[in-house]
Amino acid sequence: MTRLEEMGALAKQAARKLAVAGSQKDKALEAIADALIAHTQEILAANGEDLDAARANGMSQSLLDRLALNEKRIQGMAQGVRQVAAQPDPVGQVLEGSLRPNGLRIEKVSVPLGVVGMIYEARPNVTADAAALCLKAGNAVILRGGKEAFRSNRAIAQVMRQAVESAGLPADSIQLVEDTSRASSVEMMGLTGYLDVLIPRGGAGLIRTVVENSRVPVIETGVGNCHVYVDDAADTDMAVNIIFNAKTSRPSVCNAIETVLVHKDAAQRVLPAVKAKLDEKQVEIRGCERTCQILSGCTPATEEDWSTEYLDYILAVKVVDSLERPWTTLPGIPLATASALSRKTTPMQSASSTKWTLPPCMSMPLPGLLTAGNLDWALRWGFLPRSSTPGAPWGYGSSLLRNLLSGAAARSAESPTGFLKKGVSVWKIRNRETLLRKGLRRKRNRPGEK
Repeated sequence: MTRLEEMGALAKQAARKLAVAGSQKDKALEAIADALIAHTQEILAANGEDLDAARANGMSQSLLDRLALNEKRIQGMAQGVRQVAAQPDPVGQVLEGSLRPNGLRIEKVSVPLGVVGMIYEARPNVTADAAALCLKAGNAVILRGGKEAFRSNRAIAQVMRQAVESAGLPADSIQLVEDTSRASSVEMMGLTGYLDVLIPRGGAGLIRTVVENSRVPVIETGVGNCHVYVDDAADTDMAVNIIFNAKTSRPSVCNAIETVLVHKDAAQRVLPAVKAKLDEKQVEIRGCERTCQILSGCTPATEEDWSTEYLDYILAVKVVDSLERPWTTLPGIPLATASALSRKTTPMQSASSTKWTLPPCMSMPLPGLLTAGNLDWALRWGFLPRSSTPGAPWGYGSSLLRNLLSGAAARSAESPTGFLKKGVSVWKIRNRETLLRKGLRRKRNRPGEK
């Protein structure tokens, strides 16, 4: 038995206790928050070692910012844990039900998934965030962070384990993989006997690798690619301040903007003011042809720039003809990531409201608290875990939803709802046995089955 298999076995034992822990989970979360504050200096010391090693290896300034912790950020982590503790318990909620003519009541009740695996990059705060969400939902978690943040992650995980144990729950509810080689990630992707679901959180490359190679069911999270649209009637000062704050306050996080779209009638007025402000932080602007004609010193943008998550002091800028469909020339950009600054909408209102009403989880990095009920909800909307059958394709509904959001399906005669229903039906047929094993649907025998 490998070390990861041993961790998986311990996590499964812990998950059985967490499933019936009730309010004890909230006590454990409060203990974690208190412990993070109490052990701030120990965590900062470990983080300092990570930062020294990262600088020696030439890590960029924006990635150093993602890695860095300070007292304020640790307080934010603790506050986030308290906010999770204050939420209603997602376990045991009746999601839907019906009364049969014979008096039998049938109910769908949310239950924990079991053991959740998380693979993420060099962001120590994710260690606390992921552990808190999983614990609240009654799931044990195995965390595998980036090697650049290993010392920080280890310090945070040790603090959380001690806190959980002091609250009367198993310390193995939270475990950290200490092997940061690629081999440990590969093994986690094949840990089918122990992990019930695997969640990659990070850049597009990490997510794609896990999605394409995992034999464990995967919840695919989205990559950040946030847009700001400046309409022709927008206030120049407001536009400049919003763009500057959204790009430069923390360019390394996934909700920093990567692209600005400017109405053609506002471009001459707004773009010079935006560039003058961004020059204070030496932000590189990659512009379309019309942007480069207005601004000197811009780098001509390539097709790739319109869908790139830079996580750096780089911004793509494009002049567009109108608000109605500024994304038609930006393939692969979800509507729900765009924001509008216009006379037609309130500042920063989601541009998706101009087209279709989308599921609220489109703006979330994770599908909320991780329960089987939420997973079933995600299935219906096309956020589908990968089949555990080797070689099986991703859910048809998931790819259709991505096409829908990028605008490809907008040109189809079929409605968005029709796309989703068709996609989920196909996925459920292909993955029927997986759903049965996870208890997410009631078995109905086919002809010839027992």
